[in-house]
Amino acid sequence: MMRFTEILDSAFSLYRRHYRLFFWLNILNFVCSILLIIVFEFPDNKRIPDFFDRIISSLSFTLICGLMIIMASEIYLGQQITFKQMIQRYLKQFVAYFGCSIIYVLLPILPDLFPDSDTVTSTGLTIIMIVVWIIGYPIIFYLLICWIFYGPVLLIENKTIIEVFRRSRYLVYGKWWRVFWNVIKLLFFMLSINLIITISFVILLQMFGFFESEMSFRDVINQQLRLLFVPDHTPTSVADWIITIFDTAIDVWLTPIYAISITILYFDHCSQKVDYGSIRHSHH
Repeated sequence: MMRFTEILDSAFSLYRRHYRLFFWLNILNFVCSILLIIVFEFPDNKRIPDFFDRIISSLSFTLICGLMIIMASEIYLGQQITFKQMIQRYLKQFVAYFGCSIIYVLLPILPDLFPDSDTVTSTGLTIIMIVVWIIGYPIIFYLLICWIFYGPVLLIENKTIIEVFRRSRYLVYGKWWRVFWNVIKLLFFMLSINLIITISFVILLQMFGFFESEMSFRDVINQQLRLLFVPDHTPTSVADWIITIFDTAIDVWLTPIYAISITILYFDHCSQKVDYGSIRHSHH
């Protein structure tokens, strides 16, 4: 099986050689991301629950990844595909992919739908909620990894909704920890790149006097790290909006790396199964 460094190197190589094809998807992703930020950060929309913001943002990310998975899979298999053909294939599977994406996106949000412990007066109900969280979180985390390949399975193999999650679990079976560590390392790598570039950008803005700030370089780093744990930070100044837009652009630029890496990881796991040969021609 491929090592993580091989997967990442292949993803960057594919992304670099076919950047023009992914460029328009990045533009679409950037426009959608900025619109979502404007909608949810608008003063009149502060009544919108935070978990709803998370659902929409995660769903938007997942849907754009679907387009990139189709593009990456065709390139990986050595096939030619145009932007129009990619859109046509995506639209044919959109309803099924949208439904599966909602299920996948809602999984990590489910614990937030329970009432806060501070608002619960019944001791018995509080104990039940704690037990549900203790049991629920590991199950949810386990399923997130088991179902990580639902996108490639649906968009490449053209499976039905009923078969998608079963097929993904089958591909992960026996390799759960391997997939887990690959996904964790991929997310950590992307997060590190984003932080390094964004912090460097903020420091450069301060050095060249584009906006006044009394924060030291250390304060800038601490602020960016703090935003990781407080993602609902609302931009309050022109400088905040500039940084937010730049940070969004970096996220958008890195998104294809995630989609391509998951696609390559999917093919790597398929190659270990006896039915791999049929997959290469199932969508043609």
